[in-house]
Amino acid sequence: MNPRDIPPNVFVNSFLESAAKVAIEATVIYTVEKNGKRKTSAVSNMGPEGIARAANVLKFGDGAIERAAIALHEFRIKIEGEITPGNEELAAVVRTEMQKCFICRESVPWDQLDEPDRHGHRELAKAAIAAALMGAATAPPTTPLVSV
Repeated sequence: MNPRDIPPNVFVNSFLESAAKVAIEATVIYTVEKNGKRKTSAVSNMGPEGIARAANVLKFGDGAIERAAIALHEFRIKIEGEITPGNEELAAVVRTEMQKCFICRESVPWDQLDEPDRHGHRELAKAAIAAALMGAATAPPTTPLVSV
């Protein structure tokens, strides 16, 4: 028997039943191509509430952009190692610059940052997250979503 002849909902329902037996709440979102058209479906072993919960998890959680912006602001590169003779002044300048944020060039904590600077960090965080999502969306279809 060819596995392609088995309806996808049989595979999905079998998985959901197995997950339910070991008390795992699971939602499966799958896409099937039939007659040249792609159809995406969602099924959960917790019914419509499970699908709603899974859809909510896929959205950015409250404050995700803010946390990413703060992380961008607090990121610093540490320079360790010896200072070669004759380069003390240059090393001091480099170390001072490395203590500043790469985005706003400020060394103050997030709470003391001006709102326009905070906004700039948020916009950069949104761009970084969007780029990551676009990369995931345009990955080749043979690329596994999860590798074990």
